[in-house]
Amino acid sequence: DNSGFMWIGTRDGLCRYDGRTFVRIGEIVPDLSMCGKVLTMAEDSQGKIWFSSSNGIYYYNPATDESGILGIPERRGCRDIQADAHGNVWFAGNSLYRYDTANGGIHTYSIGGSRPVMLAYDSFDTIWVLLEDGSLYTYDKLKDTFKLQQLYFKIKIIEAAEGGRMLAATYD
Repeated sequence: DNSGFMWIGTRDGLCRYDGRTFVRIGEIVPDLSMCGKVLTMAEDSQGKIWFSSSNGIYYYNPATDESGILGIPERRGCRDIQADAHGNVWFAGNSLYRYDTANGGIHTYSIGGSRPVMLAYDSFDTIWVLLEDGSLYTYDKLKDTFKLQQLYFKIKIIEAAEGGRMLAATYD
């Protein structure tokens, strides 16, 4: 994270490593002791750690030990989490969700008839969404919609790289 800690998702919850010691966060914050297996995580611009587990979607603020569970209906957790520079945290589950940290609003998006599996945020302030069927979409902030990127191949993995570039792996 931005403070130099390494965060590790385990089958018993979220752990922090400082270079010498592992700390299970559930031992510090009792509300997180039963969160279950951690599937994916991300840090937002405020330093909060967001993570999806087998029991829901949680956040933890290491500066204050504040924690909570987000009211997103994903019983088995989500596949990916991505924070942007505008205070939004995006979750790829059975649908795509955008949580606005400023007002607590949760927005749900249905895209292209397939489930989102991977998210990326590039240095040009673009959210990219990869769907299970290999199609790729970008978020239009002004219209609050997603646009299909016309590609001649199906994408398997996406990752934001330096300088606004995107890395992608295909099935072919």
